[in-house]
Amino acid sequence: MAAGGSNLSACNRVNIPNGGGGSGSPSLGTNSSSPSSLSGGVGPGGAGAGVGGGGGGSAAAVVIYREPMYNWQATKTTVKERFAFLFNNEILSDVHFLVGKGMGTQRIPAHRFVLAVGSAVFDAMFNGGMATTSTEIELPDVEPAAFLALLK
Repeated sequence: MAAGGSNLSACNRVNIPNGGGGSGSPSLGTNSSSPSSLSGGVGPGGAGAGVGGGGGGSAAAVVIYREPMYNWQATKTTVKERFAFLFNNEILSDVHFLVGKGMGTQRIPAHRFVLAVGSAVFDAMFNGGMATTSTEIELPDVEPAAFLALLK
């Protein structure tokens, strides 16, 4: 990309409480096979910061721009490996689940097609007569770890 170019394809916005570090600060994943996720939620290689701002005080917004990941398929020789790579990954995701309550809320990326193929319930949710068109689905009464286990 040209220096100072405006052709930015990926953007994450994170609320960081005043005071810098601490348990409420987002952390970057270290897994080199997938992009780091600062948008909350547990991503491959990192713990999530949750959704929304922290407790007391105002929050500053940080916008992170990153290049799209091209040709990730080249390192995955089977469709099974490719789908495993897409699990809990922002690449090609078209829906997000906001799972948990309060500071424990995580934003989990997902793929409607994969969910609908694997579950009649998700198929009805996304493609049935009363299908949702929302790109964010709130599940406050579900533990994030349990929901990730369900998706896997």
